[in-house]
Amino acid sequence: MPVYIRDAVTAEQNAAARMRDLGFADARTTPPGADKGIDVISESALAQVKWRGAQVPRSDIQRLFGARGTRTHLALLFFSASGYSKAAVECANDLNVMLFEYAPDGSITPRGHAAHHHMQALEDQRRRHEHAERERLRRAREAREREAREREAREREAREREAREREARERAAREHEARDRAARAQSESAPPQWLPPGDQLMWQHRPAQASPHWTPPPQDLSKRRPTNPSSTVRSVGWVVLIVLAFVGSLCGLLFGAVAISFLFDNVPLVNRLLGLWLGGMFAAVCFAPLVFVVRKTRRQKSRQYGGK
Repeated sequence: MPVYIRDAVTAEQNAAARMRDLGFADARTTPPGADKGIDVISESALAQVKWRGAQVPRSDIQRLFGARGTRTHLALLFFSASGYSKAAVECANDLNVMLFEYAPDGSITPRGHAAHHHMQALEDQRRRHEHAERERLRRAREAREREAREREAREREAREREAREREARERAAREHEARDRAARAQSESAPPQWLPPGDQLMWQHRPAQASPHWTPPPQDLSKRRPTNPSSTVRSVGWVVLIVLAFVGSLCGLLFGAVAISFLFDNVPLVNRLLGLWLGGMFAAVCFAPLVFVVRKTRRQKSRQYGGK
Protein backbone atom coordinates (compact mmCIF):
# COMPACT_ATOMS: atom_id res chain seq x y z
CA MET A 1 0.00 0.00 0.00
CA PRO A 2 1.30 3.53 -0.69
CA VAL A 3 3.31 5.16 2.13
CA TYR A 4 4.47 8.72 2.69
CA ILE A 5 8.15 8.97 1.77
CA ARG A 6 10.13 10.86 4.40
CA ASP A 7 13.71 9.73 3.85
CA ALA A 8 15.98 7.56 1.69
CA VAL A 9 15.14 4.35 3.62
CA THR A 10 11.41 4.88 3.08
CA ALA A 11 12.12 5.61 -0.59
CA GLU A 12 14.01 2.30 -0.99
CA GLN A 13 11.23 0.35 0.76
CA ASN A 14 8.64 2.00 -1.50
CA ALA A 15 10.74 1.14 -4.58
CA ALA A 16 10.89 -2.53 -3.50
CA ALA A 17 7.12 -2.56 -3.04
CA ARG A 18 6.60 -0.94 -6.46
CA MET A 19 8.92 -3.48 -8.07
CA ARG A 20 6.86 -6.28 -6.60
CA ASP A 21 3.81 -4.63 -8.17
CA LEU A 22 5.68 -4.49 -11.49
CA GLY A 23 6.17 -8.26 -11.54
CA PHE A 24 9.39 -8.75 -9.59
CA ALA A 25 7.88 -10.70 -6.71
CA ASP A 26 11.14 -11.27 -4.78
CA ALA A 27 12.30 -7.64 -4.80
CA ARG A 28 13.94 -6.52 -1.53
CA THR A 29 16.17 -3.72 -0.28
CA THR A 30 19.89 -4.25 0.10
CA PRO A 31 21.51 -4.05 3.55
CA PRO A 32 23.41 -0.85 4.43
CA GLY A 33 27.01 -0.74 3.17
CA ALA A 34 28.89 -0.70 -0.10
CA ASP A 35 26.14 -1.61 -2.60
CA LYS A 36 27.81 -0.16 -5.72
CA GLY A 37 24.75 2.00 -6.29
CA ILE A 38 22.26 -0.93 -6.05
CA ASP A 39 19.43 -0.25 -3.54
CA VAL A 40 16.88 -2.97 -4.44
CA ILE A 41 17.72 -6.44 -5.76
CA SER A 42 15.73 -9.34 -7.23
CA GLU A 43 16.47 -12.59 -8.98
CA SER A 44 15.56 -10.89 -12.25
CA ALA A 45 16.18 -7.14 -11.71
CA LEU A 46 18.38 -4.47 -10.12
CA ALA A 47 17.21 -1.01 -9.03
CA GLN A 48 18.72 2.22 -7.78
CA VAL A 49 16.83 4.84 -5.75
CA LYS A 50 17.80 8.54 -5.55
CA TRP A 51 16.53 10.74 -2.73
CA ARG A 52 17.55 14.30 -3.61
CA GLY A 53 16.21 17.48 -5.17
CA ALA A 54 18.24 17.62 -8.42
CA GLN A 55 17.39 15.73 -11.60
CA VAL A 56 19.18 12.47 -12.27
CA PRO A 57 22.03 12.98 -14.78
CA ARG A 58 23.22 10.69 -17.57
CA SER A 59 26.18 9.47 -15.53
CA ASP A 60 23.99 7.83 -12.87
CA ILE A 61 22.24 5.80 -15.59
CA GLN A 62 25.59 4.69 -16.95
CA ARG A 63 26.87 3.67 -13.48
CA LEU A 64 23.75 1.53 -12.93
CA PHE A 65 24.29 -0.13 -16.28
CA GLY A 66 27.96 -0.79 -15.39
CA ALA A 67 26.98 -2.26 -12.02
CA ARG A 68 25.06 -5.03 -13.74
CA GLY A 69 28.23 -6.28 -15.39
CA THR A 70 27.85 -9.53 -17.29
CA ARG A 71 24.47 -10.36 -15.75
CA THR A 72 22.64 -9.20 -18.85
CA HIS A 73 19.51 -11.18 -17.98
CA LEU A 74 18.74 -8.76 -15.14
CA ALA A 75 16.39 -5.85 -15.80
CA LEU A 76 17.50 -2.37 -14.69
CA LEU A 77 15.21 0.10 -12.91
CA PHE A 78 15.86 3.62 -11.60
CA PHE A 79 13.59 5.44 -9.13
CA SER A 80 13.92 9.22 -8.63
CA ALA A 81 11.92 11.80 -6.72
CA SER A 82 13.05 14.83 -8.79
CA GLY A 83 12.90 13.52 -12.35
CA TYR A 84 15.51 12.94 -15.05
CA SER A 85 17.46 15.09 -17.45
CA LYS A 86 16.87 14.84 -21.15
CA ALA A 87 20.26 13.20 -21.67
CA ALA A 88 19.48 10.66 -18.93
CA VAL A 89 16.20 9.75 -20.59
CA GLU A 90 17.95 9.30 -23.99
CA CYS A 91 20.65 7.16 -22.37
CA ALA A 92 18.03 5.02 -20.62
CA ASN A 93 16.26 4.49 -23.94
CA ASP A 94 19.53 3.36 -25.50
CA LEU A 95 20.51 1.06 -22.60
CA ASN A 96 16.91 -0.27 -22.00
CA VAL A 97 16.78 1.06 -18.45
CA MET A 98 13.33 1.61 -16.95
CA LEU A 99 12.96 5.04 -15.36
CA PHE A 100 10.29 5.83 -12.77
CA GLU A 101 9.53 9.06 -10.94
CA TYR A 102 7.86 8.61 -7.57
CA ALA A 103 5.69 11.05 -5.65
CA PRO A 104 5.73 11.64 -1.88
CA ASP A 105 2.74 9.32 -1.50
CA GLY A 106 4.67 6.46 -3.14
CA SER A 107 2.93 6.42 -6.53
CA ILE A 108 5.20 6.08 -9.57
CA THR A 109 5.12 7.48 -13.12
CA PRO A 110 7.04 5.85 -16.01
CA ARG A 111 9.65 7.87 -17.89
CA GLY A 112 11.26 6.67 -21.10
CA HIS A 113 10.46 3.94 -23.59
CA ALA A 114 11.50 0.93 -21.52
CA ALA A 115 9.34 1.90 -18.55
CA HIS A 116 6.35 2.64 -20.78
CA HIS A 117 6.80 -0.69 -22.63
CA HIS A 118 7.03 -2.57 -19.35
CA MET A 119 3.94 -0.85 -17.97
CA GLN A 120 2.09 -1.52 -21.23
CA ALA A 121 3.14 -5.17 -21.10
CA LEU A 122 1.88 -5.39 -17.51
CA GLU A 123 -1.39 -3.78 -18.56
CA ASP A 124 -1.74 -6.21 -21.47
CA GLN A 125 -0.95 -9.09 -19.16
CA ARG A 126 -3.50 -7.82 -16.67
CA ARG A 127 -6.10 -7.52 -19.43
CA ARG A 128 -5.30 -10.99 -20.71
CA HIS A 129 -5.59 -12.33 -17.20
CA GLU A 130 -8.91 -10.55 -16.71
CA HIS A 131 -10.12 -11.79 -20.11
CA ALA A 132 -9.03 -15.32 -19.24
CA GLU A 133 -10.75 -15.02 -15.89
CA ARG A 134 -13.92 -13.74 -17.56
CA GLU A 135 -13.74 -16.59 -20.07
CA ARG A 136 -13.27 -19.07 -17.26
CA LEU A 137 -16.24 -17.63 -15.40
CA ARG A 138 -18.28 -17.57 -18.61
CA ARG A 139 -17.45 -21.21 -19.38
CA ALA A 140 -18.24 -22.17 -15.81
CA ARG A 141 -21.55 -20.30 -16.00
CA GLU A 142 -22.37 -21.92 -19.35
CA ALA A 143 -21.45 -25.32 -17.92
CA ARG A 144 -23.75 -24.72 -14.95
CA GLU A 145 -26.55 -23.52 -17.24
CA ARG A 146 -26.04 -26.50 -19.57
CA GLU A 147 -26.08 -28.86 -16.61
CA ALA A 148 -29.24 -27.17 -15.32
CA ARG A 149 -30.89 -27.50 -18.75
CA GLU A 150 -29.89 -31.15 -19.00
CA ARG A 151 -31.17 -31.81 -15.49
CA GLU A 152 -34.41 -30.04 -16.31
CA ALA A 153 -34.72 -32.04 -19.56
CA ARG A 154 -34.15 -35.30 -17.63
CA GLU A 155 -36.72 -34.30 -15.03
CA ARG A 156 -39.21 -33.31 -17.75
CA GLU A 157 -38.62 -36.61 -19.55
CA ALA A 158 -39.10 -38.49 -16.29
CA ARG A 159 -42.35 -36.60 -15.61
CA GLU A 160 -43.61 -37.32 -19.16
CA ARG A 161 -42.68 -41.01 -18.83
CA GLU A 162 -44.44 -41.20 -15.48
CA ALA A 163 -47.50 -39.47 -16.98
CA ARG A 164 -47.55 -41.96 -19.89
CA GLU A 165 -47.23 -44.90 -17.52
CA ARG A 166 -49.99 -43.50 -15.28
CA GLU A 167 -52.23 -42.97 -18.32
CA ALA A 168 -51.53 -46.51 -19.51
CA ARG A 169 -52.41 -47.88 -16.07
CA GLU A 170 -55.61 -45.85 -15.98
CA ARG A 171 -56.55 -46.97 -19.50
CA ALA A 172 -55.90 -50.61 -18.57
CA ALA A 173 -58.00 -50.17 -15.42
CA ARG A 174 -60.83 -48.63 -17.45
CA GLU A 175 -60.69 -51.45 -20.01
CA HIS A 176 -60.66 -54.05 -17.24
CA GLU A 177 -63.64 -52.35 -15.58
CA ALA A 178 -65.48 -52.19 -18.91
CA ARG A 179 -64.87 -55.90 -19.49
CA ASP A 180 -66.08 -56.73 -16.00
CA ARG A 181 -69.14 -54.55 -16.49
CA ALA A 182 -69.90 -56.21 -19.86
CA ALA A 183 -69.45 -59.66 -18.30
CA ARG A 184 -71.78 -58.76 -15.44
CA ALA A 185 -74.33 -57.34 -17.87
CA GLN A 186 -74.14 -60.47 -19.98
CA SER A 187 -74.48 -62.72 -16.96
CA GLU A 188 -77.38 -60.62 -15.72
CA SER A 189 -79.11 -60.63 -19.12
CA ALA A 190 -79.11 -64.45 -19.30
CA PRO A 191 -82.30 -65.87 -17.77
CA PRO A 192 -81.93 -68.26 -14.84
CA GLN A 193 -82.12 -71.88 -15.80
CA TRP A 194 -84.67 -72.64 -13.11
CA LEU A 195 -87.32 -70.41 -14.73
CA PRO A 196 -89.94 -72.06 -16.95
CA PRO A 197 -89.70 -71.30 -20.70
CA GLY A 198 -92.49 -68.73 -20.60
CA ASP A 199 -90.97 -66.95 -17.61
CA GLN A 200 -87.55 -66.93 -19.31
CA LEU A 201 -89.05 -65.07 -22.27
CA MET A 202 -90.62 -62.54 -19.92
CA TRP A 203 -87.31 -62.24 -18.00
CA GLN A 204 -85.46 -61.34 -21.22
CA HIS A 205 -88.04 -58.62 -21.97
CA ARG A 206 -88.03 -57.22 -18.41
CA PRO A 207 -87.92 -53.41 -17.96
CA ALA A 208 -84.53 -51.72 -18.37
CA GLN A 209 -84.67 -50.34 -14.80
CA ALA A 210 -85.35 -53.75 -13.34
CA SER A 211 -83.11 -55.11 -10.62
CA PRO A 212 -80.54 -57.78 -11.53
CA HIS A 213 -82.53 -60.12 -9.29
CA TRP A 214 -85.79 -59.35 -11.13
CA THR A 215 -88.33 -62.15 -11.21
CA PRO A 216 -91.47 -62.37 -13.39
CA PRO A 217 -94.56 -60.90 -11.79
CA PRO A 218 -97.02 -63.47 -10.48
CA GLN A 219 -99.68 -64.33 -12.99
CA ASP A 220 -103.36 -63.95 -12.21
CA LEU A 221 -104.46 -67.52 -11.65
CA SER A 222 -108.11 -66.49 -11.75
CA LYS A 223 -107.84 -65.90 -15.51
CA ARG A 224 -106.44 -69.35 -16.16
CA ARG A 225 -108.72 -72.19 -16.88
CA PRO A 226 -108.88 -74.72 -14.12
CA THR A 227 -106.96 -77.84 -14.91
CA ASN A 228 -108.70 -81.17 -14.66
CA PRO A 229 -107.97 -84.74 -15.80
CA SER A 230 -110.29 -84.41 -18.78
CA SER A 231 -107.98 -81.80 -20.36
CA THR A 232 -105.24 -84.40 -20.59
CA VAL A 233 -107.58 -86.86 -22.30
CA ARG A 234 -108.74 -84.13 -24.68
CA SER A 235 -105.11 -83.31 -25.55
CA VAL A 236 -104.40 -86.95 -26.31
CA GLY A 237 -107.54 -87.10 -28.48
CA TRP A 238 -106.42 -84.08 -30.45
CA VAL A 239 -103.06 -85.69 -31.07
CA VAL A 240 -104.70 -88.90 -32.29
CA LEU A 241 -107.07 -86.88 -34.51
CA ILE A 242 -104.14 -85.01 -36.04
CA VAL A 243 -102.30 -88.23 -36.80
CA LEU A 244 -105.40 -89.85 -38.33
CA ALA A 245 -106.14 -86.72 -40.42
CA PHE A 246 -102.61 -86.68 -41.77
CA VAL A 247 -102.63 -90.39 -42.59
CA GLY A 248 -106.10 -90.13 -44.18
CA SER A 249 -105.10 -87.22 -46.40
CA LEU A 250 -102.06 -89.10 -47.65
CA CYS A 251 -104.13 -92.22 -48.27
CA GLY A 252 -106.79 -90.21 -50.16
CA LEU A 253 -104.22 -88.70 -52.47
CA LEU A 254 -102.52 -91.99 -53.11
CA PHE A 255 -105.82 -93.76 -53.66
CA GLY A 256 -107.08 -91.22 -56.16
CA ALA A 257 -103.84 -91.22 -58.14
CA VAL A 258 -103.38 -95.00 -58.21
CA ALA A 259 -107.07 -95.75 -58.94
CA ILE A 260 -107.21 -93.41 -61.88
CA SER A 261 -103.87 -94.46 -63.34
CA PHE A 262 -104.18 -98.25 -63.11
CA LEU A 263 -107.79 -99.33 -62.55
CA PHE A 264 -109.51 -97.15 -65.09
CA ASP A 265 -107.34 -97.31 -68.16
CA ASN A 266 -110.32 -97.20 -70.54
CA VAL A 267 -112.09 -94.35 -68.77
CA PRO A 268 -112.07 -91.06 -70.62
CA LEU A 269 -109.81 -88.19 -69.49
CA VAL A 270 -112.70 -86.26 -67.97
CA ASN A 271 -113.58 -89.14 -65.65
CA ARG A 272 -109.94 -89.46 -64.63
CA LEU A 273 -109.78 -85.81 -63.71
CA LEU A 274 -113.05 -86.17 -61.79
CA GLY A 275 -111.63 -89.08 -59.79
CA LEU A 276 -108.44 -87.12 -59.03
CA TRP A 277 -110.56 -84.19 -57.86
CA LEU A 278 -112.61 -86.43 -55.57
CA GLY A 279 -109.43 -87.87 -54.03
CA GLY A 280 -108.06 -84.35 -53.44
CA MET A 281 -111.30 -83.30 -51.77
CA PHE A 282 -111.12 -86.34 -49.49
CA ALA A 283 -107.54 -85.44 -48.56
CA ALA A 284 -108.53 -81.81 -47.91
CA VAL A 285 -111.41 -82.91 -45.68
CA CYS A 286 -109.05 -85.16 -43.74
CA PHE A 287 -106.35 -82.45 -43.53
CA ALA A 288 -108.68 -79.63 -42.37
CA PRO A 289 -108.80 -80.76 -38.68
CA LEU A 290 -105.01 -80.82 -38.68
CA VAL A 291 -104.85 -77.17 -39.81
CA PHE A 292 -107.47 -76.15 -37.26
CA VAL A 293 -105.63 -77.84 -34.38
CA VAL A 294 -102.26 -76.32 -35.34
CA ARG A 295 -103.70 -72.78 -35.54
CA LYS A 296 -105.44 -73.15 -32.21
CA THR A 297 -102.31 -74.48 -30.53
CA ARG A 298 -100.20 -71.57 -31.85
CA ARG A 299 -102.83 -69.07 -30.69
CA GLN A 300 -102.80 -70.54 -27.19
CA LYS A 301 -99.00 -70.46 -26.96
CA SER A 302 -98.88 -66.88 -28.20
CA ARG A 303 -101.45 -65.81 -25.65
CA GLN A 304 -99.50 -67.65 -22.91
CA TYR A 305 -96.14 -66.00 -23.73
CA GLY A 306 -97.48 -62.49 -24.00
CA GLY A 307 -98.32 -62.42 -27.70
CA LYS A 308 -101.52 -61.13 -29.23
